[in-house]
Amino acid sequence: MNEAGGGGASRSTEPASGTSSATDVSLREFLGVQVSYESKITRLLVGVLGGFGAFAWSLIQWRLANLNHENARILDQQAKTVSADTYSANESQRKDELEKLDTWQERVDEQLTKAVTRDEVKEATREDARVVRRDKVSTSTAVILAFAAAISAVLLLLTYQHNRAHTPTVTVTVPTQTTGGAP
Repeated sequence: MNEAGGGGASRSTEPASGTSSATDVSLREFLGVQVSYESKITRLLVGVLGGFGAFAWSLIQWRLANLNHENARILDQQAKTVSADTYSANESQRKDELEKLDTWQERVDEQLTKAVTRDEVKEATREDARVVRRDKVSTSTAVILAFAAAISAVLLLLTYQHNRAHTPTVTVTVPTQTTGGAP
């Protein structure tokens, strides 16, 4: 179906031969379809790569948030621990108090061997009760600090194991294209 005056290539029902104008149109259509197909594949791959990039970014942000939280928790825990200097100072103070108690007991024993009034016994008993309370408070404080440190260590271990067990893994399958026939 070619016009006599020529009019360029057009579709025809003629079988394609090397000189037919129908061959040019068919070739142009085939190349257009191929370019369109490759363009779609390229857009799809760019979209998939963008999705992977977004996922990787979100995973990095999540891990950084966890690290920041863990660092803050560790710094908080360090702020609550007792340094060796503080412990030594407390131990020295306790020894001084024990020496004072021993001196006081010797003085009381010496006074008790003499005549003692009822008021003196009450005063000595009150002083003794105060010293005992102070010792109990310092012992209780040490026990509470040791218990808190043990709980903190257990919680740290459990948090680490929980985070390690729940770290997401990603498996990606990319479709492959077979080359060969027409699309």
